[in-house]
Amino acid sequence: MKAQNNISDVPSKDLDVIKYSIKKKVSQQLPYLPDIIEEMLFMQGRIAWNYYWTLLDLSTDGSARPKMKIEVTVKLKKEFHQFCSDVQHVFSCSVQVTEDFYHPRVIVKKKSSPKK
Repeated sequence: MKAQNNISDVPSKDLDVIKYSIKKKVSQQLPYLPDIIEEMLFMQGRIAWNYYWTLLDLSTDGSARPKMKIEVTVKLKKEFHQFCSDVQHVFSCSVQVTEDFYHPRVIVKKKSSPKK
């Protein structure tokens, strides 16, 4: 089954778990902000990045465990541009839902160099 480039085609219960898993992996590849800024954001319960999602492919192959290809564009919020020159990153993610629903298999690859 081919998706219409809309991540909302995925059931919402699956979507939250998948997004969390992808954000966790992607955040390890993003540049760090100064410690004082990271601490401030942590104390406020905020993050410095906006995530934009595009579902490129959804295949079920007759099983209850879908395979997905998702493109994630991560942009640094404008208020933090002064601390980091790399303001946009694009990642290609492959997701396979496993038997353990809360731990999908996620592979993240950086797709493009950062925009400045």
